[in-house]
Amino acid sequence: MYELIRKKASQFMLKRGWKELVAKSGAYQQSLFEHTMCELDVLLQLLPILRLPNHYDLKLEEEQILIVSVIGHDIGKETKEFQDYIKGLSQEKALHIITGLTKKVVPEICEILGFSDLQHYSHQIIENCINLHMSRNRTDANLIFSIFQGIGRWKALADIVYTLDNFCSARGMLAALSTLEQSNLSMHIKLAYHQVVVRGVSTVFLHKAAVDSFIKQGWSPILFFSEGTIYAASSASQIYEPARETIEGRLFQLIEEVTGKDVSRLMVGSPVANILPKPDLFDYKETEIYLRIAAGKIKRSSFARKKYGDRVKVVKSYLKLIKPDVKELSQETVDRLSERIDIAQPEMVIFKFFKAIMGENLIGREGVSIAAAEYERMFGEGSWRKLQSTSTLMPARDMAHTVDYFWKLPADRFGYSGGNVGELADEKRDSLLISILNGIAERVYSKIETPPSRSTVNKKMAAAFIEDLIRPSKQEDLKLLVEKQLKAYSQSKPFAGKETKKAEYICPVCNLPFDDGVKASADFLSNPQTHTNRGVSHGKFDYVMICRTCYFERILRQLLLQEKSSEMIVLLPRMNIGYQAGQLLVERVQKFYEQACIFMFGSGDPDRQMSLSLTHLIARNVSGRELYQLSGEEIAGLLTYRHSDETRKKLRRDLEKRIKHFYEGSLEQANLEWATEFPTWDEAISAVINNLVDEPVVTEIRDEVYRLGPQLKTVCQTPNLILIPLTQPIILGKDGDANAALRRLFVSLFIGLALDATVAIISNNDGFDFEGWEGVALVPPVASIRKMVNGNWISLENARRWFRAIGAASILTPSTAYPERSNLFAILSEPTPGHILRRIEEKNNGQVSNYHFEYLDIIEEVLH
Repeated sequence: MYELIRKKASQFMLKRGWKELVAKSGAYQQSLFEHTMCELDVLLQLLPILRLPNHYDLKLEEEQILIVSVIGHDIGKETKEFQDYIKGLSQEKALHIITGLTKKVVPEICEILGFSDLQHYSHQIIENCINLHMSRNRTDANLIFSIFQGIGRWKALADIVYTLDNFCSARGMLAALSTLEQSNLSMHIKLAYHQVVVRGVSTVFLHKAAVDSFIKQGWSPILFFSEGTIYAASSASQIYEPARETIEGRLFQLIEEVTGKDVSRLMVGSPVANILPKPDLFDYKETEIYLRIAAGKIKRSSFARKKYGDRVKVVKSYLKLIKPDVKELSQETVDRLSERIDIAQPEMVIFKFFKAIMGENLIGREGVSIAAAEYERMFGEGSWRKLQSTSTLMPARDMAHTVDYFWKLPADRFGYSGGNVGELADEKRDSLLISILNGIAERVYSKIETPPSRSTVNKKMAAAFIEDLIRPSKQEDLKLLVEKQLKAYSQSKPFAGKETKKAEYICPVCNLPFDDGVKASADFLSNPQTHTNRGVSHGKFDYVMICRTCYFERILRQLLLQEKSSEMIVLLPRMNIGYQAGQLLVERVQKFYEQACIFMFGSGDPDRQMSLSLTHLIARNVSGRELYQLSGEEIAGLLTYRHSDETRKKLRRDLEKRIKHFYEGSLEQANLEWATEFPTWDEAISAVINNLVDEPVVTEIRDEVYRLGPQLKTVCQTPNLILIPLTQPIILGKDGDANAALRRLFVSLFIGLALDATVAIISNNDGFDFEGWEGVALVPPVASIRKMVNGNWISLENARRWFRAIGAASILTPSTAYPERSNLFAILSEPTPGHILRRIEEKNNGQVSNYHFEYLDIIEEVLH
């Protein structure tokens, strides 16, 4: 029933244009639709409590009175006088309690909701509830008048509407809590809340863990904020807040679900840098998978393509290690040893990865001893020491100290006939080496007490992230906490940019003190050698040190994206959001991601792809559409473009060429491996394009040709905080900072208006210094753009104008022919539309079309 009421109420509000009307401005901003729907959601969540006999014992008629009153309580805000006043267009103060309008609209709402059984006296009660929901209207005269007009429990019902309006209008979670605790409802409703420090991706899972734990205890969430959630229960119920340990346990489960997916792409790094970039995420059960990925990190023939002089240097270094007395070096010897080193390249990387996972940091000192014994039992005495002497990929040393030991082993020891292992085919050698090293690893893991697994680090993550939970709080000596912080602030400066023991640090990311942290790496933090004002002004500065919680936060982001995020789209409630609206928001974002995946991974037509940077195409796609009516799937669709005919033909030719090359031109062989019966290559390629061939090799080729893959990921668990990490920044071609900032602002406005949310796009290193009440979209921190829009945030009343203007400017860029680096910014910086028109005339031989004037009119709305 409640769902139907919400649907009918929503239709009533949308028909009257409440999405585009402002209800709250100043302290924070909400549309009339958002604010009213928030109050309705809170009421619907509380009705099951209020109807209990030991509380208000509400009858059906009284519940309907409350519902109608809440929907119509701000009806006066839809007048032009009030909208001009709240938007600052008029200095004349406008009130929104208009008794004549109330009397007119109450029957309309009753009819729309199907509350036709409500009698005339009920309508009078509803009018009282609406007309007395503001403190300034609760004068003695109005109360006495209402007493004569009212019937039944009108005052109790009016007080509920009054309290709910104050509750949903309070700026911030703690202020909202205080409002309810000081109202008459406090006798009937028990309140609780959770509150967190907003950090990033981890915060999304922390919110989810807290909400799940509270609901499991019997609490009902009634209002969501970016930093926490308020819960309610009957004051007569015997329920308590969940323990922090309970929330931490649920948080661990959520992290396990994320990290339980395939993360093998992240585990094997660069052979010439860090081969194991994320040791914390290593899981011993997946060793063989990692070794196979390592084998593919470098291709055979890569060394053979090097210049002759470079190969000579490597061969000389190799010979010095195995035959120090060699003086002369013929070209035949160089070519022969070059070929030998070349075909050994994948095996070198396999050994290198094996060495990394057999380190003391992962298997302990006891494990290293076991590994050394097992390794030398296989490869011979002294081989373990030689393995340890290798570091980053150095072909000469790797060949002499690892591969040679392997190739000298007799082949019949492993079931192959005659000769040594080095004489086997390349693929057989790779598989054999992986099998041998995986076997050694398994024997090591079976003999140590705690083999390395992600569950271990997941528990560490949960333990770290739970520290961001402010409430439910833990017992802590505040005096000791303050003393620790003061000590860190006073002593940390000399240690910034240096990795030393017994140091005091301040994390440059979250500003919290720590002593046991992580040396930042470009693998998870952009510009880790960037100087910080936490350090001394002069002297040596190495990589910054960050706390483990910030390190885990970055690792979690990579786990979700399978690579380092470039930028992050942040969605927060515009101050607050009710339970049902919050659930719908989460559902729309999830539907958006499901549809986006179809475009990103080419599940259907790979020629239709997604881009957040093509501002002009998005603007054309959106033209004529009501943003607030868009479904999640439609939002994703509006961010797509289709390849031109020429590009489609080129991509098809490239795909056909690569597939034919792989199958050596044999369609018969392709049909055999695909279990298909295509009569021509043309039909076969069409099937591949349409994703109808289920063959891993073919899928990989298709993805490479069409550049399919993840561009974004949604981290969407609760409406408190929704994150969309991006693999690539929102930038087009040669965009300068100002142009790129306008594109990010355009995307923020699009999402913010479509989803009724506060949106910010931040870089991978940025923290969260906003709460959701500031406006619709964060203006990127580019001085020229913030000066252009006159602020750091785009307000609700200005959001649609700036969205349309940036879109119009992007469509006009070809006609104005400003430099590609700054064309968007140049158009929006012009003093008048006439200047833009003159530019169009100059660049188009005096030719101007009607559509130019249409877009110039849109841009004029924001020009100073």
